Amino acid sequence: MRVLLYDSLSARYFQSPNGWTEDPSLAFDLRGTVEAVRIAFQTKLEMAEIILAFDDEHLNDMRLPLNLSRELVL
Repeated sequence: MRVLLYDSLSARYFQSPNGWTEDPSLAFDLRGTVEAVRIAFQTKLEMAEIILAFDDEHLNDMRLPLNLSRELVL
């Protein structure tokens, strides 16, 4: 399983601190959801998804939406 970070607004995957890619096969494997959330906050993403990309073709990838807006919602 690979852990990918996806920017929903730009439709790109995190590849490195200096770049993003449209190709999920070129995306960096973050190896954990905590690292994905950390990078999402560091890069100031507003709408993102953590994608758990499974190697098994019988399993669908799992998409976990993140809403990282800075506004407090009551």
